[in-house]
Amino acid sequence: MKFIVKFLLFLLKVIILFPLSILFWIVVSVRNILYNWQILPVHKVDAFVISIGNLSTGGTGKTIMAEYLIRKLGGLGYRVAYLSRGYGRSTRGYLRVDPRLHSYKDVGDEALQVANRFSDVAVVVCEDRVQGARRLLQEQPDTEVIVLDDAFQHRRIHRDLELVMTDYNKLPWKQWMLPLGRQRDPLWTLRRADLVIVSKITHSEQAHRLASWLHRRGLSSLFVYTGLKPTSLYRILPEPEQVPVSEMLQQGAIVFSGLGNNQQFFRFAGEAGLLVNSTFSFPDHYAYRQDDLDRIVKKYDKVQAASFLRKPPIILTSEKDYHRLKNQPWFWEHYAHYPFYYLSVSLSFVRNKDRLNDLLVKKLPRHSHEPHTV
Repeated sequence: MKFIVKFLLFLLKVIILFPLSILFWIVVSVRNILYNWQILPVHKVDAFVISIGNLSTGGTGKTIMAEYLIRKLGGLGYRVAYLSRGYGRSTRGYLRVDPRLHSYKDVGDEALQVANRFSDVAVVVCEDRVQGARRLLQEQPDTEVIVLDDAFQHRRIHRDLELVMTDYNKLPWKQWMLPLGRQRDPLWTLRRADLVIVSKITHSEQAHRLASWLHRRGLSSLFVYTGLKPTSLYRILPEPEQVPVSEMLQQGAIVFSGLGNNQQFFRFAGEAGLLVNSTFSFPDHYAYRQDDLDRIVKKYDKVQAASFLRKPPIILTSEKDYHRLKNQPWFWEHYAHYPFYYLSVSLSFVRNKDRLNDLLVKKLPRHSHEPHTV
């Protein structure tokens, strides 16, 4: 009986949403064609623009790719800035992010994380990327490269390099258009991409299988394959304090996160050597409340009481979640004595890393203050 009810609900969903998905496909296709035919204007700014986007809703690792590029380009001597719309923020318009003054509610959690990681990089949020880029360049005219986060659909600004991210577990040719599925753009718009970066690969065999499938269709040269790896563990104090991962091996952990893929983060905790006792999943970009933390620490107290002969567990979250919590006065008032930690992750290349490096060499503008090598 339960199966029949689920099937009928699914059928009803398809009947209602499929026509809307067709309509959405038509509207978005027409918009893209108008840009392709230069009927809708595209505005160029006085900097090299790298767009990182995706075809679908949900997390695909765009911000981690942006951080990789900021780090790489900065190491090559380029003056880099980061621009995003500031997803989920309560403010509007142009805002330059200052981690000392702004919370995730002001600027969005991705922009806040980038600003915390790169104190010497201009981090800006603005829903109008053209306006945001122009004002950024007025304030900081020596900027050479602007990295745009989540900008594949924001076609008003000219981009010199188009990178598109896609989750290995949710490949775009297996998805429906919104609202029936997760797709924001038709599959044919991938023709605009300089590279398609497949994210969240967990082992090389996945990359090999997908590369073989794409090769048979003559598409393999467009793709790069990446994963994520846990890199650093921090004890959450008034200021985060890095803890060697080696010191936490076989340490019990209560793990919680509000990400696009919580299960992957829980797996990272295990890969870092922690013993995951319990997990708590929240929606992506979740705004935590005090009762959420009450449930987590209640579980911690229970696990700690049962492990009196062993080292007590820790409470672990993601770096992005930490930035959502740190500006909450109630967090420090009620939970400062609990052992909260966050785990940071970074990009790892599984296959075809040289394709991205070669593309940067080919497309980046040359400058005089550093050799142009990648």
